[in-house]
Amino acid sequence: IAIDDGGFGGPSYSEELGEKIDAAIRQLSDEGYTLAIKLLMDNRACLDRLADELVEEETMSGTRLREIVKMYTEVPDKLAAV
Repeated sequence: IAIDDGGFGGPSYSEELGEKIDAAIRQLSDEGYTLAIKLLMDNRACLDRLADELVEEETMSGTRLREIVKMYTEVPDKLAAV
């Protein structure tokens, strides 16, 4: 997504606004990274179990995946039917 095409003269917004945009994007990126790491760490046991089974079986049905995930966390009814 482009805020401004810029061209040869550069962007048509100030350097100060550019710095604010960069800071906001950096904050969103950092928050997303932090959340991703937290989710992976919080669900490490489940992910390890899934990985172990995939190493042994090579494939896994959606039903089996949901069975394993249910051992570690509550699966909302809406997702359980998928």
